[in-house]
Amino acid sequence: AAAPAAAPAAAPASPSPSPPPPPQQQPSPAGPGAAGGAKVKLLFRAVAQAPALKTTKYQIDGSQPFRKVDKFLRSTLGRPSDPLFLYCGSGFSPTPWQTLADLSACYAVKGELSVFYGYQEAWG
Repeated sequence: AAAPAAAPAAAPASPSPSPPPPPQQQPSPAGPGAAGGAKVKLLFRAVAQAPALKTTKYQIDGSQPFRKVDKFLRSTLGRPSDPLFLYCGSGFSPTPWQTLADLSACYAVKGELSVFYGYQEAWG
């Protein structure tokens, strides 16, 4: 008795299409420097009975919210629970969630964002 003939091998399956390329990253609405870790230069200035820092110039990632500056100053000054008033320029008090890149784009002078800090209100 003859063995049944083997079925022809199935044709190899066509390769699956490659996944689509990732979408192009759209520019941030905050403008260049808001994403990708671009640094923002900060210049700290003491007002309203606050002590001056030994180092007044720092750089921080522009995508960080302003609340990081508040946290940094509170820990550096050693008074984490005392009131601390922060201003950009000389009178604008930013909200904690505004990014440093946005603030720098609007208020930086000669590439530095001045941040005034004090234990009492300096400007109304």
